[in-house]
Amino acid sequence: MKIRVGRNTVAVVATVIAVAMLVIGTGNSRAQGFPILLQITSPPDGTIVNPGQTINVVVTPTSGDTFNAVLLTGDLPIDQTLATPPYKFSITIPPKATIGKHFLNATGGRSGQQPGTSHPLDLDVEPSVAISKIRVEPATISFRRAGDRIPLTIWGTFADGSKMNITKSSRTMYSAGDPSVAMVNSTGLVTAANRASRGYAVIVIKYGNQTVSVSVSTTEIPPSTP
Repeated sequence: MKIRVGRNTVAVVATVIAVAMLVIGTGNSRAQGFPILLQITSPPDGTIVNPGQTINVVVTPTSGDTFNAVLLTGDLPIDQTLATPPYKFSITIPPKATIGKHFLNATGGRSGQQPGTSHPLDLDVEPSVAISKIRVEPATISFRRAGDRIPLTIWGTFADGSKMNITKSSRTMYSAGDPSVAMVNSTGLVTAANRASRGYAVIVIKYGNQTVSVSVSTTEIPPSTP
């Protein structure tokens, strides 16, 4: 969004951009050390959005203060978006955005005062079309030591022919057939259990009406010591 700013706000805008770039560069969800003086009031936290979708974002000062400019950033590759009052934005979710959880953050500058920031707003980027097939890599896992870990990668093929990495989708469900052999978390990380005998198990992955499984085996791995 292009805006016009007077000479008195140039320094404030530069400060806001510098702070926001620090947030992005460090991977922090907000500007560390700055007070929470802003709130992203729309869309609601946890909103599901689709790749390529355009959404409206509204930022509101929580303190009643007026900010010269507010910059909207996050971990999605969106253009830097700057707004003056009333701090309304229109952003497009990148068509090739990574499926799963993302966040937006607002940082505002005030003349002669410390910048303010917001709590992060979570967005859940999910495909808008039906799933037709899923595939998992690797299809088999063999562990040799307790505590070893292997990440799974889940690929989805959709009704429109598109293919996406859905490993971290909130719609991808993981379950372990025998947790005494191997466990799996919500992002597809498989961990060999602390077991002193040979074992076999199956990790099941579901997305919509599609299911795929991973065969897991362990040799006679010794139990881990305290």
